[in-house]
Amino acid sequence: MAVHFGYQPKYLSRLIRQLFDQTFSQLKTETRVSISKSLLELTTKSIEEISEIVGYPSVSNYYRAFKMATGLTPSEYRKMRREG
Repeated sequence: MAVHFGYQPKYLSRLIRQLFDQTFSQLKTETRVSISKSLLELTTKSIEEISEIVGYPSVSNYYRAFKMATGLTPSEYRKMRREG
């Protein structure tokens, strides 16, 4: 990302920390989980497809990150949101 925007990696990391009060990794995970929540609620895509869409080639890593962020697995989240 730093290269894309023409910044030094350390500078971009500090800037993200100042602006969002999070590390780059935390911000990236939060964004991925947020997008995947929407996909789980609004589509019938499989969890494997959603995992790839949001940038987790390994479904087990996706499950782990999602559960740490929400306290639920993607399947549990989808079921809970669909049941109301």
